[in-house]
Amino acid sequence: MNLQTDYEYALDQSSIVAATDAKGIITYVNEKFCEISQYSREELIGHTHHLINSGYHPPEFWVHLWKTISGGSIWKGQVQNRAKDGSLYWVQTSIIPFFKGQKRPCRYLAIRTDITEYKRLEEEKKQLTEQLFQAQKMEVIGRLARGISHDFNNILGTVQPAVQSISHRSSDPKIQETCEVILESVSHAAHVVKQLLLFSKQMKQLKVLHDSRFILRDIQKMVKHTLGDHIQLVLDLCETPLWIEADTVQLQQVVLNIATNARDAMPRGGVFIIQVSPVILDSQIALRKGRVSPGRYCRITFRDTGVGIPMDQMDHVFEPFFTTKSRDKGTGLGLSVVYGIVEDHQGAIQVDSDPDVGTCFHIYLPEKTHEYAA
Repeated sequence: MNLQTDYEYALDQSSIVAATDAKGIITYVNEKFCEISQYSREELIGHTHHLINSGYHPPEFWVHLWKTISGGSIWKGQVQNRAKDGSLYWVQTSIIPFFKGQKRPCRYLAIRTDITEYKRLEEEKKQLTEQLFQAQKMEVIGRLARGISHDFNNILGTVQPAVQSISHRSSDPKIQETCEVILESVSHAAHVVKQLLLFSKQMKQLKVLHDSRFILRDIQKMVKHTLGDHIQLVLDLCETPLWIEADTVQLQQVVLNIATNARDAMPRGGVFIIQVSPVILDSQIALRKGRVSPGRYCRITFRDTGVGIPMDQMDHVFEPFFTTKSRDKGTGLGLSVVYGIVEDHQGAIQVDSDPDVGTCFHIYLPEKTHEYAA
């Protein structure tokens, strides 16, 4: 074996290699190319790399690539491809043009390295970083809400009996009316404090085993009343029991808060769908859903056909006092309370939304086995 042959052998053993003519028609592939793409040599040679195009990269990406190599320069970058079975893989690629005495390249050699695992770990690290940041942010907000709630409760505990005492002692209608207004405001403030305590996980819970389907059936009338006659409610429950350990009152609060949001998003009417189904989360899916462990879950999906949530506001929807509504429509605590309750039930919540199409909330609560339920 001469030195050139040695180099070719080493390259074939270590890299994914393909050669094309000036038009990009494949003229050669090595065994590693066939292995990762799952195509045979006969299926690849005579075709362009469009055969393995995943559609991930925009047209401008390919225009720049071809402009670079047809101009005689080496192109380097990362490319996502699609194998024959539909699976996706990433390669670190270098494309070298060859001239052979001509002004323009007469052929190209592409040398690739499989970086699929590296990209997976990179995405996993990114998701973990985002989740850590979100968790820390919500924890700080929770501590602040907790402190404000307790201080505010103490103030209300002083104001309410004082106003009631004045009301009882006075027979003046104007004073009576003023006291009623103050007490109504105190009651509203107490409700806000309760919402804050729910978000900051300071409310006592009574978790017992329930078939999740029964919880939703029991609250069906309340949801219809919340939505109003102009919105159709669709309840789509799985046929088999889905046992969860939950505080019924708090879970009903979750449903009503999301229903209220859906109602406000559909002022001209629409459809609100509640679906319950079992789902198994593997380690990768569990990571994407949030701080939950792999396993069996009860997924409760709430879908509306409303105005949707703007993309630039999606990262803030669970923050206390953040709202896209006018002040008379709410406190901005509804979804933050939902977030706090779901987390306190060792679950996760995910939101997807398209403007003018609708919003979808997915709640994942750990499913209890039949043995546990028994």
